Amino acid sequence: VYSDSCTGTTGHDAEGPYYTPNPPVREDFTSMDPKSDKLFISGQVIDIDSCQGVEAKIDFWSANSTGVYDNEGYNMRGAFYTDQNGYYSLNTRLPGWFAPRPHHIHVKVWVHDIVVLTTQIYFSNYGVDGGDKSREVTIIARDHDPNAYTTSFVFIVDNVPDLIQDTEQPETGIIPTTTEMNETSSDDLITTTIQETESTETYTSTEVTNDDEPSTSLTCCSSTDDTDDSDDYSDGYMIRFGMG
Repeated sequence: VYSDSCTGTTGHDAEGPYYTPNPPVREDFTSMDPKSDKLFISGQVIDIDSCQGVEAKIDFWSANSTGVYDNEGYNMRGAFYTDQNGYYSLNTRLPGWFAPRPHHIHVKVWVHDIVVLTTQIYFSNYGVDGGDKSREVTIIARDHDPNAYTTSFVFIVDNVPDLIQDTEQPETGIIPTTTEMNETSSDDLITTTIQETESTETYTSTEVTNDDEPSTSLTCCSSTDDTDDSDDYSDGYMIRFGMG
């Protein structure tokens, strides 16, 4: 039965000596050991802090029907991903008896590539009893297949890492976006005003030319930024005279 509340985390258990990293991604193990009864497991991964499902990767591995682990390949081993709400489903086979342990399946839950739970699932009504009662499940025979069973298990985990966002900001710079030029004349004076609007500030450049005095000009620049940034504008006004 799916959990409607977060009353406590799923208990941790030993990884055991037979874990093999980087198993292939698959959600169906049934073809690997046809001698054992089929088992369909479904459930959810829940973050106890938010009481909501969390997207995760789940590793499953177990002994085969004769109680033997495949330590050279990936028989009865695999990994798969939940959906974005933490729901998962798996078709596998009931594991054989690995004496003197009760029948069990190993599980490792990953969130954002970090292991948040390593545990084992036991079966209260199958084979040798004696597992951790908090991690026991009851298997139910499927009506349409006498050699197939179904059960569900909810993994409630803590210490779920936050997804690291890329907080790198792009380099800032002055990017002119608008350039306006206005030219007016009065008698012998020609005034040209150029205004550039940039991403953060607006600069205005005004040039006054006197036709009676060739190549003599007055240039001044100022910032419309309201902030006090005297270091950047220590030469806020500049008068230049020169002959052409």
